[in-house]
Amino acid sequence: MTRSFTEPLGSKLPALEQNVLKLRAMNMMLVLFYAEDLKRTVVDLIRGTDRLSGELGVSTMPPRVPSGTKNPVDKALRALVADAAITAAEKDEIVKRCDRITK
Repeated sequence: MTRSFTEPLGSKLPALEQNVLKLRAMNMMLVLFYAEDLKRTVVDLIRGTDRLSGELGVSTMPPRVPSGTKNPVDKALRALVADAAITAAEKDEIVKRCDRITK
């Protein structure tokens, strides 16, 4: 004899709880979107700075985050640390928070 457990309200959630779940799902989607947007912005800023400094003749270094590179976000963060825009501890915190969000 197997027992079957069902919710007291049937298997449907009340409308308020359905909407709360939808709201939380949308919030998580926005968090993921903004995290990815921030990553793209950081990479684009580093690439733009390298391109501009090359065009102005200020720097003869190769691009720090070339197109098609693997893990461009990590290279961009290393470039920010090298430029002293952020500290190594801040880089580690950014990586830790991004990993926690995307996992």
